[in-house]
Amino acid sequence: FEVPESYTGPHKVRAQISSTFYADADFTVEPGLTVSLKKGPVGTNVTVEGHGFAEDEKDIELRYYLDSTNYQTIAENIEADEDGWWKKSFPIPASAKGSHKIDAKGEVSTLSQVKDATFEVAPGISLDKSSGSVGENITMTGNGFYANDTHITILFAGQEVETDIRADAKG
Repeated sequence: FEVPESYTGPHKVRAQISSTFYADADFTVEPGLTVSLKKGPVGTNVTVEGHGFAEDEKDIELRYYLDSTNYQTIAENIEADEDGWWKKSFPIPASAKGSHKIDAKGEVSTLSQVKDATFEVAPGISLDKSSGSVGENITMTGNGFYANDTHITILFAGQEVETDIRADAKG
């Protein structure tokens, strides 16, 4: 069976035939995160759900990790409901290609107790205009590439038009 929404801590699981004939086992709910989308470019709107936090837990902080140690606080003062559940939506911030940890902590739940979620940043581009004449300059903006990558090439209709473009530290 799927564990229903429940606040953190021990819960009794029971199989019974009658009020006098049953078997019990203990199950401990731990806090964790799920993310609506697992992969996409910078700017992708995702929804993170927190499950198994303390009953009515307050001061929950949601973090998105830019790398293994640096993070951006996405939201603060989130409050879980009586089942320890909450959700928050946000666009993925500028970050390099690869897997990024999403974590949370609250007044009861610590970072190390919360099962993390991850989001895989994929490269994306945008153009400052979608049409124009031959010989006109257009600006392309890229994100989600490897940090400080120096081997980016721009192709137009399969032909190289710019080479050796460098990404910044955020890709």
